Amino acid sequence: SAPTPDSRARATWLLEGGHGALHRVQLLSERCAPAGIPTTAVLGPHRIRQIEAETTSDSGAPVESTVFDFALDPPRLRRRSRVSPFDAGELREDTWDFEAERGAVCTRPSPDAPCSTTALAFPVLTVADEAFGDGSWRVVSLGECGVYIDGSPGNGVVEPAQEATGTVLRALLTDGAMYVEISDDAFVITGKVVDRLNVTLTSGGALPGEAHRWQLFVDGRVKSIEGLAPHAEMVSVNPTLRRFKLTGAPVAWREFADLSYIDTADGLTERAVLRSGTVAGEIHRVPADEAVCVPEGGSLRVRRKAVPAAPTLPLAP
Repeated sequence: SAPTPDSRARATWLLEGGHGALHRVQLLSERCAPAGIPTTAVLGPHRIRQIEAETTSDSGAPVESTVFDFALDPPRLRRRSRVSPFDAGELREDTWDFEAERGAVCTRPSPDAPCSTTALAFPVLTVADEAFGDGSWRVVSLGECGVYIDGSPGNGVVEPAQEATGTVLRALLTDGAMYVEISDDAFVITGKVVDRLNVTLTSGGALPGEAHRWQLFVDGRVKSIEGLAPHAEMVSVNPTLRRFKLTGAPVAWREFADLSYIDTADGLTERAVLRSGTVAGEIHRVPADEAVCVPEGGSLRVRRKAVPAAPTLPLAP
């Protein structure tokens, strides 16, 4: 994006050298940033933090800050957080972890208070193994790839809060399919209330019929609520673990996703609802030249692509 009158293009470089002869070794990030000098702090060996604060034009009071955590060996951007004021004096924190390729939005009543998850982000990742989509998804866990939801701090929301049941939901979005993995102490498929996953893929200002909303039942059935209903394949790995592949409802231009798993123990009432957040989360596309998922030891792992070293360039005097 182009700089505004109150911002400028900013590049962060890793430098090396001494005796006044510094050289640019690696470009760490390049972006539009607010005018002014950022604050830099050393976090530990080969780790630094850069804080940029945007200010209002009238009072000069900070209204938003962006925090970048860098690793220097090898050089890379590890984490980005944007903090801004929210309702009733709360702080809203939007974070993306480039190491794990996961992110979330949370709120906290004060800078030192714990952050309560509002929404998990949904990464769209490439699985660098054609065999996974062809069928090995049946025997390979989603592992590190995609969203992980169990209601613990930073991993979605469980309602009621005291009803943590041990249920775990994993989901991975790719351009070709959505993969879901559910771990539950018992799958209830008959009764007044049955175990099911509610899924929404949508965008801001979506017209009627453009959003995809459906229910995935743990016996493999799919019921469309709005838009296209995907085709589902299912495998029952064991009595407490099932995996699904859903095709035919592409992510395409959609911007937000939302998951909620309704868990029942008796087929009569809801025991708990496991959610990706209290609101829909942002869909975040991860370029394949940045990171991919690879099968390793029976589960998917996130593998960041190596950043080629930039030529060593002398700084202009």
